[in-house]
Amino acid sequence: FAFFPNTAGLDPFPGTASRMRAFQEHAATLSLAAIEDCQRHGSFDCTAITHLITVSCTGMYSPGLDVDLINNLPLKSSVSRTCINFMGCFAAISAIKTADAYCRTSPDAKVLIVCTELCSLHFQKNFTDDNILANALFADGSVHRVTDEVDAAVWKAQATRDGGEQISLE
Repeated sequence: FAFFPNTAGLDPFPGTASRMRAFQEHAATLSLAAIEDCQRHGSFDCTAITHLITVSCTGMYSPGLDVDLINNLPLKSSVSRTCINFMGCFAAISAIKTADAYCRTSPDAKVLIVCTELCSLHFQKNFTDDNILANALFADGSVHRVTDEVDAAVWKAQATRDGGEQISLE
């Protein structure tokens, strides 16, 4: 999608309100495409989903991505919804931990996690080393996971000791 003006200085540079409007316009479409890809390459029944977890640190709106997904997928209107927003890169880990808690407390739980980021909305035009690195590292995308359990090996693989973070199974 085209978002920034095609001018020498990218002026007028979009403000937060226009960034969030663009997030609302594109996040559901990107998320639905990722979910449909999952359905084509695997098998899960949307009507069996009991919990929906949406994750994003690049945008949010009301009523929300979770509601848009419920309205555009054959999810039950009674699906339990959790939105994890603006936690940075750790948000996906929090989503997996939340899914694990749902699965441990309800043997019939089927959790759909949808992580959608539109990083290009937050492109920084100032030519600094930090901005160049951030603009090169972060991209737009959506990923998903459907689970009815989270294996201990998954937690161990995601833990890091260098940064001091540790993920507990408790």
